[in-house]
Amino acid sequence: MNKQSYIYLSSIILVLSLWFFLVYTPYVQEKAVLKNKITENLTQLQDFEQTISLLPKFIAEKEALKKRKDYLNSKLYTKEEVINLFSRLKKEAATQLLVVTEITPPIEELLSLNSIIPDSTKPQFLNIGVKVSGSYIEFAKFIKKIESEPYFRGINGCRISGSRDYNKKLDLYLGFKALLGRIGNKS
Repeated sequence: MNKQSYIYLSSIILVLSLWFFLVYTPYVQEKAVLKNKITENLTQLQDFEQTISLLPKFIAEKEALKKRKDYLNSKLYTKEEVINLFSRLKKEAATQLLVVTEITPPIEELLSLNSIIPDSTKPQFLNIGVKVSGSYIEFAKFIKKIESEPYFRGINGCRISGSRDYNKKLDLYLGFKALLGRIGNKS
């Protein structure tokens, strides 16, 4: 081979190398990046289509929950019904042969109930304390009855004071949390 052939061969190899590194390699890399993006976009599209297909179910569930919320809100107490609740507590205590000496929701709670506009998305609760006079058995029956009421949401405190003598009346206290709602079924 002559010198000119080596020059041509070197030129061709140089041009091919330049073409490979400057044109072909970036093209292959860009093609791979585009292929990955297409795959990601197809995955996102499938996820979007799946979400869209579930949308009617979500809307139906939202409507059902809204109806349930409206139903539960319709059962919430008015301020007058709080007094009715106290009357029911007195009546139940009398049924169990207990004498009510005091019913005490904390004044702060009554004032806050009066002063704020309640959030219709959250139920309202009131801490109630009932002081009665009677015996252990009557008090136990009273507590059992109160626990079965739809407004009952848990005992905060219970205190018994008085004589050990079985025949004497005891001073009894029951503190509990009441859901402010209309008297009816448990919610």
